[in-house]
Amino acid sequence: MILNYRSIGELLIETEGISDKSSLEYKRFILGCFCSELVEYQKTDKDGGVSIGNILQLNLDTACSTAEFSLAEQLDPYRASEIMLFKKPAPNDPNIFGTTNALISIVAFQLWHSLDDATMKQVKWTRPGKAAEFKMFMEQIRDCFFVKTRTGWLLNKDLLVERQREQFPTPEEDERYQTQGTNAKYNDLLKSDIGNYHKQTLKELYDQNQGFALAIDGKYLHQGEYAREYLDFMYHKTVEGRYAKKIGGVCHLCHSEGGLGEEVFLKQKFFGTTNPYYFDNFSKTKTYTSFGICQDCDNKLVVGMTHAMNNMRFKVLDLSCIIIPEIDHVSGMVNQAELRAVERVLDQRAGRKDMIDREINTLLNLEKRCGGFNMLFYDKQPLKQEFKIINLVKELRFADLAEKTRDLEDLCESNQLYMINDNLGLSLRGLRMLILPSRRSHKLKSEGEYSVVARKIAKLADDYLNSRPLRYNEIIRSFVDVWSRINNDSQETYLDHELAALTLGMYLKHLQNFNMLKGVKAMDSEQKTSTSLDPVHHQKYLEYFATHAYLYSSAENSRFYRGLFILGTMIGKIENAEFKKSQKKTFSNRLNFKGISPRRIKDIYNTVEEYLKIREVWTDNQALAYCNESLLGIESSSVLPQEVVYYLLAGRAFENYLAIIYNKTNQEDQSKEEQND
Repeated sequence: MILNYRSIGELLIETEGISDKSSLEYKRFILGCFCSELVEYQKTDKDGGVSIGNILQLNLDTACSTAEFSLAEQLDPYRASEIMLFKKPAPNDPNIFGTTNALISIVAFQLWHSLDDATMKQVKWTRPGKAAEFKMFMEQIRDCFFVKTRTGWLLNKDLLVERQREQFPTPEEDERYQTQGTNAKYNDLLKSDIGNYHKQTLKELYDQNQGFALAIDGKYLHQGEYAREYLDFMYHKTVEGRYAKKIGGVCHLCHSEGGLGEEVFLKQKFFGTTNPYYFDNFSKTKTYTSFGICQDCDNKLVVGMTHAMNNMRFKVLDLSCIIIPEIDHVSGMVNQAELRAVERVLDQRAGRKDMIDREINTLLNLEKRCGGFNMLFYDKQPLKQEFKIINLVKELRFADLAEKTRDLEDLCESNQLYMINDNLGLSLRGLRMLILPSRRSHKLKSEGEYSVVARKIAKLADDYLNSRPLRYNEIIRSFVDVWSRINNDSQETYLDHELAALTLGMYLKHLQNFNMLKGVKAMDSEQKTSTSLDPVHHQKYLEYFATHAYLYSSAENSRFYRGLFILGTMIGKIENAEFKKSQKKTFSNRLNFKGISPRRIKDIYNTVEEYLKIREVWTDNQALAYCNESLLGIESSSVLPQEVVYYLLAGRAFENYLAIIYNKTNQEDQSKEEQND
């Protein structure tokens, strides 16, 4: 996948026409990839409205020797390359960025501290004659607007406009700072005081989603007179400086011999560098021995990663996901709209029926161009540096996904799901909601709880997309757990919940079609009952059993499954009769949907038979006889309590399904007659 990122970066650098590594345009382009993704500064309210954060600017007026905070431009994601909002890499790193994500970086600015003689010689200046002037200019700004502190430099409070001076820290006059034993504690106190100043004195300018910029006479450092020198220096500190030691070796990506970076900076952390046991001589300074890359590959890699984060990032199964195609110079770049087809077919969306053929065609076209893709599921909180990889789903084929999607759509059509409701389409998201915890079923509260579920979701995606087998027993157990929790907690009845067991049956059929359903034990000999169902009166039941023959005809417990299914249809008939009278379904309240022992089936059967009479439901004696005979011996069988629940629910859902289809068909026929009249 790293090679895919490199290919994306290489293609972008070429298409942008900035392959000249010494040019300022090239440096600016690469630096832009180290800046913040401004989409992180957007907030979405509960109604779906989006607000964009602003720059809080500290302007230093050299003519008047005054400093003033004010709100500047919006952090528009489309202007990220112009704004160049750098991320302060770590709390203890020097404050050298003029546009950054931390207020303390501009009020405790210290770029001049890094402009020492040795560094000045190492920087590859685009205007060598201006380098000394740039250094002198920054020192003049320091001497005019900043004061020396114990650990660095701080804005001179006295130069702030009067209304903004209150609560601005003055460490050299504050006794609290004198008692801080270490520089770390000193800096922590300063950071805290700056934060309080921001929230209180600057409360009219305060926003949680803000960027910060140091401006000199109204211009950011990367826009002013010495913009070129500032960018040259930033490029050195960010990129070139890591290659200053000329470490020999072979690049792990392009296999060229030459200088390797002293350390590898990846926006997405594929390996850690904090544990020395993974490196030569147990040294954290030798990370390049495990993953060493040359500067050229380094730049291409960061460009590719940045482009992917900005243009190949989606929400898949409610998880942040980067879809990374395998591209090259022949295939060309794949755009966001094309990749969205992957997101759309995996997620259950309104209007799915109308767009699914188009999305399948898009997937097949992508297959012809680049064939494969990867999916990186990750967690990254806005404005935080931490990047947690949840799962990397590798070496997928667009054609395989198209084939699975077509099978799901065929199941939708054959079962008339769209006739019932446009939102009842089948997708991986639909399966996930049936068998894995969600906020709806498990009332997940903490991020820790949801992170466990996130890993399960990503694992399901990995297994499904790579056609790995899913265990039948685990699916059934998980489904019953999820269904029973929703059933117990919900005060309302939802159509998707009522039909959940039926749709799970369709997913089981789908998995069986791709040889992905494992754990269904085949029976040793054919199981027949002397009583049979009437092909005329019970056509739909027989068709269902035939469609799902791997469970209802070929499995070890097929006879019991059929009996439980028919018993479930009887429960459905009883509850439909109850609903017509009182708008409630109460019979199911007698059942424990977390698990029912096979030993209880006889009692449930007798109760069902009794309630068929009480609720005045037409008694199908043939079906009852078939059900009774099919269930003989179930109390000593290997049928699991969760299986009992599932097959009862499957029959119950099927009865509801038939009633809905019947009513929908009658409504359509009536509508046609009215139109003809």
